[in-house]
Amino acid sequence: MNSVIGAGRIGIAFARKAKGFDMKILYHDVRRNPDFEAATGGTYVEKDTLLKEADFVSLHVPLMPS
Repeated sequence: MNSVIGAGRIGIAFARKAKGFDMKILYHDVRRNPDFEAATGGTYVEKDTLLKEADFVSLHVPLMPS
């Protein structure tokens, strides 16, 4: 199972590639992203759930104090 944190342009591109390997995609972002789900078949989950269930985690977020 592949997990993506950050469902923006780069996160979507990465998840599309993972989908090509028939991986189940979980993702987390500050809010649910219907475009991400439509493009990748990904499922939105809370960050704690994502980290518990993931085999791989890919981070695609800007560097911010938060």
